Amino acid sequence: MVQKLVKMKLSLNARNVEKILKEKKLLFAMWGCESNEHQPHCNYEPLKKILGDVIVFDPRKKKYEYGPEKSKEMLLKIITEQKPDYILLTLSSLADFDIDTLMNIYKISPKTKTIVFLTDDDTRFDNWTRYHMLFIDYGLVVQTHYLPKFKEDGLGGVFPAIEVIGIDTNYYKPLNLKKEYDVTFIGGPNKSRVELMRLLVKNKINLKIWGHGWTEYGDLRKNYMGPASAENYVKIINKSKISLGFSRNGEGELHIKGRIFEVAACKSFNLVDYFLEYLKIFKEGKEMVMFKDSGDLLEKIAYYLKHEKEREMVAENAYKKVIRKCNLINGYKNIFRKILNEESKFSRTLPKINGKIAELSNDDFKLGITSIKEKVNKADYICFRAKDSRFHKYKNYLQAYSLEKTKKEISCCSYSVYSKGLGDLLLLDLEEQLRSFNIGKFEEALKIDQLLVSRGYFLKNIFNFKEFFNGKRIDIINKENTSFIFIPLVRIRKVNAIKYGDMKKAFQMNFAIKLYSLAYQKKLLIDGYLYRLFIRSFMDIGLFPIKHVINYKLKKDKINDLFDVLK
Repeated sequence: MVQKLVKMKLSLNARNVEKILKEKKLLFAMWGCESNEHQPHCNYEPLKKILGDVIVFDPRKKKYEYGPEKSKEMLLKIITEQKPDYILLTLSSLADFDIDTLMNIYKISPKTKTIVFLTDDDTRFDNWTRYHMLFIDYGLVVQTHYLPKFKEDGLGGVFPAIEVIGIDTNYYKPLNLKKEYDVTFIGGPNKSRVELMRLLVKNKINLKIWGHGWTEYGDLRKNYMGPASAENYVKIINKSKISLGFSRNGEGELHIKGRIFEVAACKSFNLVDYFLEYLKIFKEGKEMVMFKDSGDLLEKIAYYLKHEKEREMVAENAYKKVIRKCNLINGYKNIFRKILNEESKFSRTLPKINGKIAELSNDDFKLGITSIKEKVNKADYICFRAKDSRFHKYKNYLQAYSLEKTKKEISCCSYSVYSKGLGDLLLLDLEEQLRSFNIGKFEEALKIDQLLVSRGYFLKNIFNFKEFFNGKRIDIINKENTSFIFIPLVRIRKVNAIKYGDMKKAFQMNFAIKLYSLAYQKKLLIDGYLYRLFIRSFMDIGLFPIKHVINYKLKKDKINDLFDVLK
């Protein structure tokens, strides 16, 4: 039997991978994949060259043109008709390829395999990736230092994307343009980036900035050049003597950025944050230059602006490395070869959880503490259900799973505010709340339905939970004792009374996306959704939807800036 398996593996390795791929069909559904303003678009041509058929479905475009529910219907219709062998997603797509949608895909097309690019596991593994990957077939992990965490969780079918996936060297390439800019940065602002930009300007560095979100920084107005269009993006890199790459995420943690490959492929000079993961790919000082702090950054900018030959030599070496090892066509061939080799191990069986779960309602608490203790006596975990809430099929499973993996006492998931005929109006943004954790603001939006706790913790705090059911806020949640799941696993009918300014920070306004799609289709005033939304606002959910509509104009020509419009 063992010899037979070895022969099968050798036979697979010996096949012509290119021939196999030419018989495969892929649904290309990366977020923004139809827009040349977004990086995923660059994957289309390489995929077309190696696969027999590539069908394009941009979840971003469809969502904002037709609304969330209609776009999912369109997606499932395509899969029903086309039965693709693979679906290629990005992490951003998973808001639309939610668990229910994924299960529907596997139901209507069982042989279809899902593949997702996982780019931000340094901030999302613990609260997003580890749960979604239970329902995704294959993951391409960009932050390769997180691969051991996948192994610890027993998650198979994951590959180091940075080693097997490169860039489209037909798109990112040298254009032999004059180096007009001394130092450039392309990207959005965050606290550390703004501070560094200001430092460079203060030290009279000839700096140019492109990207969204910089208009509010008046002191950088002279340096800001506007958004970088896809057409202009490669030209900017080619015209830059030094391209800055800031590898820290919004929490200040270092992670791998794809831009280092784009700059290298244009035979331009990279100056990036010092990060050991980059040294697995590039040789420091010969193929890439890194800085350790702001002083080091200033010194290296001054040095490499003066030493043109050294700068060009580093750029040349990086270019050769990328061309040799990071070609996107070869990268995709490698990743599909790995996937084909994994077919014998393929499984969609969910791991078992060991604990039993007891559910408590407000009626249970009315019966008294003794009765409650008897009900939870044989349970390992306790969940809570308030009136009119609806649990996702996998809510209790995923929350119990989270406690088993993290060894914490509380699991807290996200929720959506739902209305019949209107759908999901709001989505609690746990990620944003945790980024600027304020326990008072957090408790304002907290619902008891979000929680699943260990029995021991419940019994120690049984009176607090009773007060919680009676509408009193309780201080039990913190980052040390709670495992957070960013997935909305509960639907509720009514949201707590919160100020509009705080609502904008705490929730994603899903109703605004629906309104935008209706405005795009010129149906805003004839569909009825807007009027029903206003009625619900006056009845129970509060006036913030009306305020939101008044504050923002819904124009179809702003589809590329939609995230800025809806904030």
